[in-house]
Amino acid sequence: MIDYPRDRKRRAEILFPPNALKAKVGSGGIDEKLIVKAQKIIEETKVDFLPIGQRYLKSLEEGLSTTKANRGRMDEEALIATMLYPAMQLKANGGMFGYPLVTAVAARLIRFLEHINDTNDDALEVINAYVETLSAILLMGEGNRNVVDHVADIHVALDEACTRYFEKHGN
Repeated sequence: MIDYPRDRKRRAEILFPPNALKAKVGSGGIDEKLIVKAQKIIEETKVDFLPIGQRYLKSLEEGLSTTKANRGRMDEEALIATMLYPAMQLKANGGMFGYPLVTAVAARLIRFLEHINDTNDDALEVINAYVETLSAILLMGEGNRNVVDHVADIHVALDEACTRYFEKHGN
């Protein structure tokens, strides 16, 4: 696993919107039958994640392009946010729609983005490796043998890239 610096430069913000339904119903437990029924609906719903994932991947690619084009002219935090938000969406939606590898890779990207000081050339190279990896997973499909057979290699390669980055830049 990557030996990240102790202090995070930023934290991916998790927003908890007001729960209007809970406010109407009140506190207390939910009938177990309702939970089972809701879980069954979630499991049986056939949503094609691919177009959703591709939209977020395109947004991530645009964030990377924006960052490359505007380093030194825009605030670093704003530039990193252009990549952090779509990465968070890929992480959340990948797991929900049966793409655990997308979730795992996006989670590693988020962790990297939380720890970097700036968007130097080396950081952008690491981020680009994540983008290319996510693109390949979405293009080939999560269940593709070429992906499944190399999951461990994918994680090791990305972790090693992050480790080399932090060894060089210290952050």
